[in-house]
Amino acid sequence: MESFEIARINMVKSQILPQNITNQALVDIIAKTPRQIFVPEEKQGISYIDGSINVGGGRYLLPPMVFAKMVEALNLQNNGSVLDIACGTGYSSAILANFFKKVVAVESNTELASRAHLNLNKLGIDNVFIIGNNLADGYEEAAPYDAIFINGAVKEIPQKLFDQLLDNGKLVTILSYTTYSARVVVFTKINGKVSGNDVLDINLPIIEDF
Repeated sequence: MESFEIARINMVKSQILPQNITNQALVDIIAKTPRQIFVPEEKQGISYIDGSINVGGGRYLLPPMVFAKMVEALNLQNNGSVLDIACGTGYSSAILANFFKKVVAVESNTELASRAHLNLNKLGIDNVFIIGNNLADGYEEAAPYDAIFINGAVKEIPQKLFDQLLDNGKLVTILSYTTYSARVVVFTKINGKVSGNDVLDINLPIIEDF
């Protein structure tokens, strides 16, 4: 068994399962997705650490436990479309592609978008559409979405993103309240109104595009 596979199994056992991630399909997908191809070559040795990894361009791979909690909070049974904002090198899109028919991945950094495209092709994933656009604008042309995943911390969520969400849809992100305080929040849109529920306390770098 190769070292990355061992690291991936250990990541699931020590970081994912102890945090009450109950969606077995999600656990299985995370367990088989090669996280190391989504980080720069010089950082592949730390691909499975319990922390965020800077992949360049102001983007980070979220800590595995945080990422799993955020994805699980979406309605993964809907199987419609999801907007993946700040997809970076494509890891989040690779995971979401297993639960939605269509993933619209928005990335404003052209170099990262190119890397994401190559990574997804390497895994044979063909239901992700990478769009170069301002992150805070989302992508109205393919809206509305069943779910929106913001891949990092933001200070506020533009109303135009909520407008791109279907009724009964969910938006998950990390809201940064202060320099040292942030929370994973899941917003649900019901009858046109949005309400949020806190899931987890965390502190991660803010996505500057927001």
